[in-house]
Amino acid sequence: GVVSDIDIPIAYTDYAKEAVLKSVKDPETNMRIKTIYHGVDTNIFKPLDPYERRREREKLGIQDKFVFLTVSRNQSRKNIPELFRAWKMFTDIPGIADDAVFWPHMNFKDQAGWDIDDLITVCGLRNRTIMYYEQVAHPKSEAFGIADEELAKLYQLADAFILLSNEGFGLPVLEAMATKLPCILLGHSATAEIGKDGRSALIDPSGSVTWVGRYLTDKPVPDIKKTADVMYKIMKDKKYRDEIALKGYEFAKQTTWEHALNEWDAVFKKIEFPYLSPMEMEVVV
Repeated sequence: GVVSDIDIPIAYTDYAKEAVLKSVKDPETNMRIKTIYHGVDTNIFKPLDPYERRREREKLGIQDKFVFLTVSRNQSRKNIPELFRAWKMFTDIPGIADDAVFWPHMNFKDQAGWDIDDLITVCGLRNRTIMYYEQVAHPKSEAFGIADEELAKLYQLADAFILLSNEGFGLPVLEAMATKLPCILLGHSATAEIGKDGRSALIDPSGSVTWVGRYLTDKPVPDIKKTADVMYKIMKDKKYRDEIALKGYEFAKQTTWEHALNEWDAVFKKIEFPYLSPMEMEVVV
């Protein structure tokens, strides 16, 4: 196969590495494949000064709200309907709807996913607890995007990040962690790996797992009740959310693009200058 023919196969998470090895039975490939994480630009994605954060939140009228943010493409594997159903269950708790906001940062009409406007209507959330940038939700072009600096500001103004999709890596998770947001993630695939060791609140799949694609990639579905429960805990338990936010932040500070480039540089140097690699001397008698 293709992977077996590659001299140095690189995966960007151990989860991705294991997914490759499910389809590649060659023992040599198992020895050669290496994991190098993606990174985050911590000069852009970083916590905002508290005064500036308060001022920007006041401009948006969310100074007294607890804002849950998701950043993802609106496509089928992202478990978007489950996320909105969990949000509906969460905001049906007495008193929550007055204090919480959900900000889905995605194209609402993406052909690869769901009609988010319909989802909002079906879930009974129209004009209630949902905020978004109109230019992002209903762009004039599918190529529309926002600059990293503007995206970073969105993370900085939120109070918690949530992503319930199965991922090969999940760059938004690292971006959220770098801005010191507590993260709610699916306890499966790469998000379980990036968010382990207390770096996030992990939601177990509901037990419903199907396979997608020719390589039989797992597609788990999150447990909606557990998701709503974790949202409540994150919102109400400051000590808990501060603990996971700090652990995620410390992880992100070590998982930069500079660190990733250094690892890639070491791989390339080993190819170009093999004599620079550590050598073991053997005595021949």
